[in-house]
Amino acid sequence: GHAGQGMDDMCTAIEKQAANLTFRPGELATLVWGAGQAKRRGIIQAVEAQLLVQAPKLSGGQVAQVLWGCGRSGYSSRRLLNALEKRAASLSGELTPQDIGNTVWALAKMGHTCRSKLLTILHTRIMESAPEFTGPSLAASLWGYAILDPSQVGVFSVLTTQVERKAAALSAAELSTAAWACGHAGYLPPRMLDMVSVSLAEPEGAVGTQWLVKAASACANLKHDTPELLEAVARRVLASPRSFMHVELAMVAEAFAAQGYEAPTVFEALQREVMLRGVSSLAATDLARTVSAMARVGHDGASLFGAIEEHAVRTVHQLSSYGLVRLLWAFAEVGFEVPSLLSAADCWLASQAQEMGRQHISPGLRKAFATHSFTPVKLLAATSVAGGHQERTCPHSDVVSGRRENLTRRADAPNKWLRQDSAEQLHYTRSVYPTEPCAV
Repeated sequence: GHAGQGMDDMCTAIEKQAANLTFRPGELATLVWGAGQAKRRGIIQAVEAQLLVQAPKLSGGQVAQVLWGCGRSGYSSRRLLNALEKRAASLSGELTPQDIGNTVWALAKMGHTCRSKLLTILHTRIMESAPEFTGPSLAASLWGYAILDPSQVGVFSVLTTQVERKAAALSAAELSTAAWACGHAGYLPPRMLDMVSVSLAEPEGAVGTQWLVKAASACANLKHDTPELLEAVARRVLASPRSFMHVELAMVAEAFAAQGYEAPTVFEALQREVMLRGVSSLAATDLARTVSAMARVGHDGASLFGAIEEHAVRTVHQLSSYGLVRLLWAFAEVGFEVPSLLSAADCWLASQAQEMGRQHISPGLRKAFATHSFTPVKLLAATSVAGGHQERTCPHSDVVSGRRENLTRRADAPNKWLRQDSAEQLHYTRSVYPTEPCAV
């Protein structure tokens, strides 16, 4: 506590004095890098004028340092970014693999556009020098391109090949980040994902929960089966559910459901943990994701669903439209009736429509109400929408109405068994799940 307070006091003092001091290029780069580490954007703002003047004198590594500091601290300035981009482009030959990784990562963090001269140059450098990249630069580059330009298949191909070749030397964070980047970009490197799965699953208890979850979620997004990784996640859920962040509970549920595994004891543990923490600890979208996952595998979570509905009714005025729609869809998937939530949503949305003068109901919301065969009378009156929307059902309404029947069917594939790590075996049965509901 005292150390943290001391650091805060020091950063505050630097922030107050920085604008009155003159720094050399290297000193500026180090200062901004440190500000990034401390996440103190005010320091960078104080020296931005000097950075603009000194930008033409920065070396390639120093430009990368400054960009990284800006990205890490969340500082964004179009003028500064343009000046740094121009300087980096003129020194592209000087950039080391780590400089390239830091630059790509920073550009993504700062909301940079994928159409720029610098990114074209960085693309060329990556294609030429990928074998020289180490774990940090591989992870940073993959993460950056997943955000900036996920369509660059060539970049993902050469970088994931290097991850495969150097997997033994990469940290859990680097392996997990590489997997996450591929999942986010929709790029499937089967061999790399298998290696990541085995590497993260082997050191029992040594890998941070967040890295296990991120990798498992990425593999699930790509529909790539990684039983070893799911086994490791399952053991962690049962042994120490408290080690999972709120959002990670939802991610775990989604990962198992997306891969088609029932894992009843895992879902029971997840449900129990959410109830212990209180449903209010999770965001509405995360609650919806958890409910949807349970629907996919046919898990009976009536007590959790009831608690979520009660919470949603109490906080309906705080829910975003997207969060509300996701919850309604999720309850429809699992076949759980939520009359109180539907009525509360109707009243709240009607009052908002009257106050804000909204003249329409979004298609997503209309479909969400339709899946529950609910007519939002008050909302319709408030928005003066013509009747007849009861017939406007979701193209997949047959899927929703048949959810319970579909969930009772199971494929003929043999059961998959986890290694026994306690008195209880967990078995997964790949299940049949119908087409997803319409996207909202």
